[in-house]
Amino acid sequence: PATDSAINVSGPFPRIQLDLPLIGRDTEKQAVLDSFASNNRVTAILGFGGVGKTRLAAEIAITAADFRDGVIWHRIDDLATPQKLIQQAREHLNLPPMEDDPTWDELGKRQLLLILDNAEDCTMPDAYLQRLNTLNPDGGPRVLITSRLLLNKLKAKRIALVAPYREV
Repeated sequence: PATDSAINVSGPFPRIQLDLPLIGRDTEKQAVLDSFASNNRVTAILGFGGVGKTRLAAEIAITAADFRDGVIWHRIDDLATPQKLIQQAREHLNLPPMEDDPTWDELGKRQLLLILDNAEDCTMPDAYLQRLNTLNPDGGPRVLITSRLLLNKLKAKRIALVAPYREV
């Protein structure tokens, strides 16, 4: 996987997003950070395509200081699976290959940010939801999800993005 050691991000981090200015999203960024601080393990950024969900998630990934174990960027597409996420997490944490359950136990001990980008493209939502909904609320990683669709079964703080207001 691609790794950016300067910010300790692994996975297909969309560095090109950082070339775009983050305009008018201070309130939403603070809402995500407040959600993390309020012990919400999972926070979902929801909105139409093109409103800046991935850009906001990228900003949070490089500026949030509370994740000493780094950031795992997991882009969801038609080939993404929870098993690939587990493999990615094990590589990020430099853990030897193992079965599924020990990885989630290990993640529960770590202070990291797990970003699931493009959740609307997930072909196995129940498998992801099963894992996300069982995260320990008293410790461990925070999860940030970007999606165009509301994931009804997801136990998460939801933050809606709308197109920024612009005068013409």
